[in-house]
Amino acid sequence: MTFAVVQRELTAPNAEQLIAAFRASPSIVDHDARRTVRRRFGILAENLSATEARNVAGTLDGLGVPAAAVDMDELPALPAARSFKRVDPVDEALTFYDALGRPQPLAWERVVLVAAGQIANIRVERTARIISMQSSHDFEADVVYEHRHVEEHDVALELVLENPSQRWRATADALLFNYLGPRRQARRFDNFPLLVADILQRAPRAAINRGCASLGGGEADPLRHITPYASRQDFEKELVWLLWWSGRGTQGQGG
Repeated sequence: MTFAVVQRELTAPNAEQLIAAFRASPSIVDHDARRTVRRRFGILAENLSATEARNVAGTLDGLGVPAAAVDMDELPALPAARSFKRVDPVDEALTFYDALGRPQPLAWERVVLVAAGQIANIRVERTARIISMQSSHDFEADVVYEHRHVEEHDVALELVLENPSQRWRATADALLFNYLGPRRQARRFDNFPLLVADILQRAPRAAINRGCASLGGGEADPLRHITPYASRQDFEKELVWLLWWSGRGTQGQGG
């Protein structure tokens, strides 16, 4: 049985508080500590013994950061994500469309989490370079392959539903915003905050993540302050923590 240390409030601890708390656990190596200090929100440590988790949580409590040691099995599991390109947040229902354009209306009461953010992902780019060698008799060529890591960023939207549990995922550059009608903006990314706002207006039970909270309304560049996430794993950990913190979890299996 392993334990996680999780926050009990929405306010993130600062780096000094986390570094002091991590000294209470020999299992948290320097690399993990530095990574968590950069992220420092929600799930603060994982896979600790019960004693270590309680020591870290107790230290954080003493520093003014309400925290708890939680059995890893008690953290909700995210359902497998389904991709979508079109969703219409109309009053009657949250309506997704499949690849053939067929609607799938879902009740607003099922929406328990709306999350957005700018997620970094690393893509390996492979290029070929030809090295030619010519002798007096023939011509030879060697192909040398070079690899480099390219960091890209996706503006993502995820919705978690319950009864039964589902998770829907999209990126802003692939979304269709036809439902906006005359409100539709010329720049695709300007439509993303409008979609998120329309969903939140109709989903009274939904918790929101930092990315949703950071979307600027009425700004010239509404995505300028959107919360960045160093990886999809960091983004998803925040979703897990929000479901635990809100007590909403995900009931039932995907359907």
